[in-house]
Amino acid sequence: MNLRRAALIGAAILLLFCVSARAEERCEGNCLNGQGTKFLSDGGRYVGQWKNGKRNGRGTAYQSDGSKYVGQWEDDAWHGQGTEYHANGNKSFEGRFVHGAPDGFGIEYYKNGNKAYEGQFSQGVPNGQGIEYLENGKKSYEGRFTDGLPSGK
Repeated sequence: MNLRRAALIGAAILLLFCVSARAEERCEGNCLNGQGTKFLSDGGRYVGQWKNGKRNGRGTAYQSDGSKYVGQWEDDAWHGQGTEYHANGNKSFEGRFVHGAPDGFGIEYYKNGNKAYEGQFSQGVPNGQGIEYLENGKKSYEGRFTDGLPSGK
């Protein structure tokens, strides 16, 4: 009985060690104040500039699903000019980000590479003048948008 219990405890400890080893993140270079690469527990990584231990300046985030973001960062958020890419390598969005969300002029793309929307964004959704496109590339609407929806010509 004691041998069986010891084997179970040993297996549990080994499992916990394996799980915690997989979940560790690591850094190469200077991930405090400088240039460094942080490898994330989910398989993604960030390569770029750091300030006070946060992503700040220019950098690239590679997601575990194959998508990525290349551009400016501020306090660990996409902030400034940047380009987001689908996992297939085509652009997903290019333009200005404010605290992680599209804000200002930008272009959103379908996975096939065609434009989906070109115009003004506010807090991540189309707001202001813009052009909406069908997936085949044909223009479907041009005019004002409010909270992501067409709101008149």
